[in-house]
Amino acid sequence: MNRILFFCILIIGLVSVFDTYLSLIYSPHLRQLEQNPLGNWLLDVGGLQLFVETKAVCTILVVIASFLLIKTKYKLAIVGVLIFQILLFLYLNFYTYNGFVFDTNHSPLLDVFDYYFNPDNFLIDPFPDKYTSLPPIINENVLEISKVST
Repeated sequence: MNRILFFCILIIGLVSVFDTYLSLIYSPHLRQLEQNPLGNWLLDVGGLQLFVETKAVCTILVVIASFLLIKTKYKLAIVGVLIFQILLFLYLNFYTYNGFVFDTNHSPLLDVFDYYFNPDNFLIDPFPDKYTSLPPIINENVLEISKVST
């Protein structure tokens, strides 16, 4: 049973790291893409750095708390967190404005691999057709945008 729970904690941490990595990849559009009000507030108050640091600290705290729960009668709470993280992973990868779409040509998971293995030629815009009419974002990511475009 403990091995299964260790695996569950690993999946919880990996999904959280994946979510944070997507935040970095899509940082020029993060203010438009972020749907969590607390996340938007963190972006407004401290920018991308505070946002990522807060997500990292919360991930570490959840993983530590999960390891502490393994030896208690509340260990099934880990499964609840795992279910939430799996739903988050599905939402991050397959949800669009038209509902859930299983498109193998465009997926944030593929974007992570593309960004990791080919960062110089990575298209930073996750949904180029959706945001063409929006004004450009002026924030701390301006240097990153110019770096990618040159």
